[in-house]
Amino acid sequence: MKILIFGGNRFVGRALTEELIPGNNVTLFNRTGTGPDKVEIIKGDRNNVSDIEQIDFSTYNLVIDFCLFKADQFKILSKYIPKNKPYIFISSASVGRKQWGEYGTDKEGCETLVKSHFTDFCIVRPPYIDGENSHRPRTAQIINQIQNNQPVTIAGDGNYYINITWVDDVVRFLNRIVFRKINGKQLDNEIIELSNPRNFLMNEYIEFIAKFLNKDYTI
Repeated sequence: MKILIFGGNRFVGRALTEELIPGNNVTLFNRTGTGPDKVEIIKGDRNNVSDIEQIDFSTYNLVIDFCLFKADQFKILSKYIPKNKPYIFISSASVGRKQWGEYGTDKEGCETLVKSHFTDFCIVRPPYIDGENSHRPRTAQIINQIQNNQPVTIAGDGNYYINITWVDDVVRFLNRIVFRKINGKQLDNEIIELSNPRNFLMNEYIEFIAKFLNKDYTI
């Protein structure tokens, strides 16, 4: 299968790319022009029409989009990508949750455009994702601060719930969706809320890590 991924050079996108390389022809589109070995790279900025015009969407069996954040970005894309192109949009669990602010509102707007444009799509809403190569390694920061006897720095008083998933689990789930498409099935126009089955209070999460490390801590 020939797959185009928007992003794919750092965190979840890179991890999924590495899973898909065996048995698939994977192309990455990103601003840095970087990615794992054995993939084709198209260097470009999705905010620029001329860069999007580099992509021949007709040659791909599936598009996976990790870096769609604004409605204007989709309006550019929609002029070039066919409505019947199978499309997986990595959205966010922040959709519908006002406390996430503008980020969640923007993602929700993108979802609306995706649903109105494509005939075969899947929208995945992951919560906070942690793991190797994370843009903001929250768990690693907590571990590092506790191990080095430093105060753990968090937003607020810590008495709020968080839901954290690990990158390997997210990639495993996304790979199942891709595998379904490889086997000729529709994406079913699903919206999938992807989450850890357990919510933690932030203070509870820190305490859990401290107990695992057998260390005292302060906030």
